[in-house]
Amino acid sequence: KLIPRQLLFGNADYSSPLLSPDGNYLLYFSPCPTTGVLNAWIRHLSASSSLDEMLHRTNNATRPIRPDQVFWAEDSRTILFLEDEWGDEIFRLHAATIASSTSTTNDNNPTRYLTPPSVKVTNVLTNARFPDQIWLGMNERDPTLFDMYRCNLTTGELYLDVTNPGSVIQWQAHDDTFQIRVANAMNEIDDSKTIRVRDSGETHIWRDLITFPHGEEGRFVTFCKDNTTCLVTSSLGLETTALLRLDLQTGQLLEKIFAHDKCDIEGVMVDKAGEPRVIGVNYDKHERHFFDSSLEDDYRILQS
Repeated sequence: KLIPRQLLFGNADYSSPLLSPDGNYLLYFSPCPTTGVLNAWIRHLSASSSLDEMLHRTNNATRPIRPDQVFWAEDSRTILFLEDEWGDEIFRLHAATIASSTSTTNDNNPTRYLTPPSVKVTNVLTNARFPDQIWLGMNERDPTLFDMYRCNLTTGELYLDVTNPGSVIQWQAHDDTFQIRVANAMNEIDDSKTIRVRDSGETHIWRDLITFPHGEEGRFVTFCKDNTTCLVTSSLGLETTALLRLDLQTGQLLEKIFAHDKCDIEGVMVDKAGEPRVIGVNYDKHERHFFDSSLEDDYRILQS
C-alpha cells in the first residue's frame, strides 16, 4: 500500500512555536481549517478560552506563510512577517497587532504594510530596550543596494539613517543604543569579507576590524559591555571557527574563548554584558557548551 503523499509532504498540524517576549502569547503554525494553507495562529497563554485566533494577513489564501519569515516585535503586541506577492521575491514587511480586550474592531489582529510596494526588505532588527522601534533594510534608493531605515512601529514612519556605500551585504546594531555600528562588506574582486565598525551612530567614519579572505569564515557576534572589545567568530589560522575577543579599535586578538576541534561554531548566546552564556556546535549531533551554570540547569530541566 502506498503511503499517502499528504503524510509525506503535507503540513504538520502544529509547528514552529514562538513565545512572545513577555511570555503571554504563543505564536505557532497550523493549516487553515477551510483552505489547508499554512498560517500563523495566536494563543493567549493566560486566557480561559482554549480557542486560538488565526493571524489575519493579506487576502492571498493560496500561498502559505513561511515560519522562517515571522517573528515577534519586542512590544509583545506586534507580529512581524515578510511576504512576497505571488513568488516575485520582493518581500514586504507586514505588521499584525494583537488587539486589546477593549478593541471595538471585529478584526482581532489587523494587518498593515510597513514598507512600500515594489521594494524588497531584508535585515530586520529588533531590540528589547526599544520595543516600539525596528531597523530594516530596503532597496528603495537603489535596487541593487540595501540602506538601513529606522521604523516606528506605532506610527509606521520610516527614516533613512544609513546609506549603503555599495559593498555592504548586512548591517548589525549596538545592543545598548540600538544604533547601526557594524557593516559586513563583500569585496567583489577577491570575494573576501570585511567587518567594519564605527564608534557611534552619529559618525560616518567606519574602520575595518577584520577581513576574511575567500575560503575563511567568520562573523561579528556582539559588542562587549566595556565598549572597547567585541566578540567575533573566525577561522583565520584555524581548522574550524573559534569564538574570539578582539580589541574594538585595532582588531587585535585578546582572547580565544572557545573552539571545537571538529566543527564550526553554530550559534552563540550572550548576556546583557556581551559575554557568552552558551555556544552551540553540530558535529554528529547538536551540542551546547555552557558558560552560565543557571542556564545549563534550566536546559537540563527541559531535557528531562
